[in-house]
Amino acid sequence: LHGHQADYMNYVHWKFHRFFVRYIWKNLQKWFGIRDPTSPAKNYKGLIRVEKKLNTWIINNNNQMIICGHTHRPRFPDPGDIPLFNDGSCVHPNSIIGIEIVDLKISLIKWYEHFDEQTNKKIIKKVILEGPTALIKFT
Repeated sequence: LHGHQADYMNYVHWKFHRFFVRYIWKNLQKWFGIRDPTSPAKNYKGLIRVEKKLNTWIINNNNQMIICGHTHRPRFPDPGDIPLFNDGSCVHPNSIIGIEIVDLKISLIKWYEHFDEQTNKKIIKKVILEGPTALIKFT
């Protein structure tokens, strides 16, 4: 699930928003340096509203797990909490954060660039930020 799909203005008026962002907003940002006031990264109330809506949907649908992103706040619940997982915004300078499921276990992971001075090469490393936790614990 993409985080914007839980935002009323984005899922009901998506055709208008697509047109507006593609042909108007992009140019306003480029020509005048206007920043997006609705971005979840800069709009904490909007972020909380989207998370509340997702939490409500999960509760009303028999605690159905949701994995989403793009709300700019990573989330990895403890077993027994509302099963809403979020990779945040995924892409950061020199790193990518994601949700990984391996052998029926879920983790919040980060891939990042590392320069190995011994080999004089740039390598990609992985670190587990949360988990791995068996998916069965979230049912």
